[in-house]
Amino acid sequence: LEGVTCEPSIQSSSTSSGGGGMSVSTNNVNGHTNEEDSHTLWNFHVDGATYPARLTNLPCPIELHKTHDHAMYYKCVDVAQMLIVYEDMTALEDAESMAGYRVDGFPSYYHSGLTPPMTKVVSRRFKQ
Repeated sequence: LEGVTCEPSIQSSSTSSGGGGMSVSTNNVNGHTNEEDSHTLWNFHVDGATYPARLTNLPCPIELHKTHDHAMYYKCVDVAQMLIVYEDMTALEDAESMAGYRVDGFPSYYHSGLTPPMTKVVSRRFKQ
């Protein structure tokens, strides 16, 4: 797609990660660290606008198939991550502050799958 790009968001803070690389904070906020956020927060650019996005792991991989004749299907890829694009940082913070958004013990996983039977699958399948 022309005009559509995505790049990691670089966050600056008070502590350095060492080695002269990117600086990230390791303060614990709501059970996750800003260091984790720095690896999953992205900037999505389209039509001259920039939107915040969060890269999350799907709880179950999805197989995608393609066909040319609707009789024989070919497996073409397994999808294990998705990029959730928000309108602005306020919308991202509002969505992530909702109860149940983050699953304890699995901070980078999205709480549900893509279909109704997979709602809250992480909580159900990985109960301690």
